[in-house]
This record gives sequence, structure tokens and C-alpha cells, in this order.
Amino acid sequence: MIAPFHVTKAAGPSAGMAECEDVMTPMTSGSLLNLSVFQKVGPFREELFIDFVDNEYCLRLRRQGFKVLRANRALLCHSVGDTRKYGPFIATNHPPLRRYYKTRNRFLVNRLYRRDFPGHCLFDRVRLTKEIVSIILFEREKVAKLRMMWRGYLDYRHGCFGKYGGGSQP
Repeated sequence: MIAPFHVTKAAGPSAGMAECEDVMTPMTSGSLLNLSVFQKVGPFREELFIDFVDNEYCLRLRRQGFKVLRANRALLCHSVGDTRKYGPFIATNHPPLRRYYKTRNRFLVNRLYRRDFPGHCLFDRVRLTKEIVSIILFEREKVAKLRMMWRGYLDYRHGCFGKYGGGSQP
């Protein structure tokens, strides 16, 4: 897979970046994927619905020996919430339901790939901790977001995926 560089409020291209580089789990919006690879690896997991669909697919590609590259000169503007940076913290200001999906799906992806990519999964746990701190310190609707994150974790534990409230089955 070859992904473009996603320009967001929190990240833009830096001078001196390589034209193309191996990256772990880029956003897949605007990416190119070889059709024969897609047929071998399979489709994106619909039960994840949103969030971490990209991460899961990139890790699945890597597990099967394929590379995930980013073409740093191919720029794609991408809006990721109402993003604001506070030192080492990035507050995305995602709504509570989006926090539900991110939490539920990230725990599944970490469980599926922690043996193959332990460093990546540890890094993601640190990112989760920073997201919680960002919510507490910088975002609105703190209680609602933390409550939905807890629900996401519980649904992960119970094997409930798909659209929230859509009768997803374990």
C-alpha cells in the first residue's frame, strides 16, 4: 500500500523528509493498494465501522509480508476533529460516540496484533493514556467522552462490534 501524506492541523510535511518512507499505520484515505494484494489479504473489517479500520488493515498487510509506504510529496488535506495542540498533547475534540469507537476498536486491534507488533501496541497504549489526559485537561464533554470510552471497552470485552446501538452481536 502507498498512502499520501495527510496534512492535518497537528501535522504537516517537514523539510528534508524522504520522498517515500515505510510507515506503520497511516490513514488509508487516498491510498493505493494493489488489487492482487487486496484479494490475498482480504477486505477491510466492516465490524470496526470507523476508527482503527486503517490500523488493522495496515498491520494485517505487514503480518502477511507486505510493505506500507507513505509518499511524502503526495499531500492530502485531512480534517481530524477540531484538533488543537497543547505541548505533547493533541486534543481532537471528537464527540463522545467517536471516542466509543476509537476505544472499542483499538483494544481489538491491540489484541489481534500485540504478538507480531508489541512495540506498536505499547506505543498505542501510551497514546490512549495521552488521549485520556487530553480529554480531562483540554476538551469539552469530559464525562460523556470518558463514559463512552468505558462503554467501548466493555463492548470490546463482550465482543460487540458494528455500529453502536445497531444490535451488534458478540
